[in-house]
Amino acid sequence: MKVNQKLNSKFDVNNFDLRDGWLPAHIKYQKGEALVELVHFPSCRLQEKFLHWDLNKCHEKVYITMKELQKMKLPDVTLSGQIYHLSRVGSTLVSEMFRVLDYCIVLSEPQCISDIFLDPFDTPEHVKLNSIRTLLAVFSHVLGGGKKVIIKWSSWKILHIEMLNRLYGNVPGCFVVRDPVEVLVALAGKPPGWMRRKKMISLIEKDGGKEKSLYWASMNNALLGKVDYYSELSFPEYAAGILAEMCKAAMISTSLVILDYTDIRDKVPTSLATAFSINPTPEEIEKMQAVCVQNAKVGGQNTFKPDTERKQIEATPMIRDAAETIVKPAYSKLLATFAKH
Repeated sequence: MKVNQKLNSKFDVNNFDLRDGWLPAHIKYQKGEALVELVHFPSCRLQEKFLHWDLNKCHEKVYITMKELQKMKLPDVTLSGQIYHLSRVGSTLVSEMFRVLDYCIVLSEPQCISDIFLDPFDTPEHVKLNSIRTLLAVFSHVLGGGKKVIIKWSSWKILHIEMLNRLYGNVPGCFVVRDPVEVLVALAGKPPGWMRRKKMISLIEKDGGKEKSLYWASMNNALLGKVDYYSELSFPEYAAGILAEMCKAAMISTSLVILDYTDIRDKVPTSLATAFSINPTPEEIEKMQAVCVQNAKVGGQNTFKPDTERKQIEATPMIRDAAETIVKPAYSKLLATFAKH
């Protein structure tokens, strides 16, 4: 099949088989219309810890409108579980533990789903939900093969759990947490995308870049929504404020279980796996727990070194104050709420 690199290129949709290894990498917008960037991933075997790390290696691509993709009428995905999480709390370790099971597919933070939330246009919610449903159906159609499908959402998706529950509210899920002081230290050392956006927006506004400003503003809106007052705070306060909102959002869903960072090794192969209708054998449990001795983000021969004590030592007075006054009230309420379930 001829590869189409331009956004306005056309090809014969009727003779296009996704099962040849075509997966959605990004959503782009042309004159208000959503275009799905499909990349050729012929091995259909995910190797990396994040989905986009695999897909970014692919150079063959075609573009198809979301409407054309939906005309293929793929069966909806049946998710076994969902992983929600705060940032820098060990969620990658959780997904890696499930990924070592041959009968599981873990979709780790699909960028194309984020692109739906970062739509710069005022697209109705039901349209976005249909797009998310379609994209996950493609992943299941191409990669599934009867395997159990688990999705790990990027951290800020918890702020949209009310919307996502309209699709997957009946699917069991976990919310991975950690001591807010340690999370804030980690965020200060390695800011995730949602922290970098705050800086980017201010720089773009000064530069007067209209097109970029629209894109980054849409990112900020998708993240913050009605809590944009946090954008006026210092970085520790800003990060703490978003973490607090994430904790509040998690309390919306009664189907989530709280998974503390310190319990990952013991609870993922047992109680969480059971919640996801996965029953690993003793040998598989050993295999899952073996992942915990590696650095989840790097893997290989990189041994994981516990960092709780180091993070507590590195916490500045400003970080401790932000954790205590901004995050802790919502975090404590979250733990108390789920302790009652």
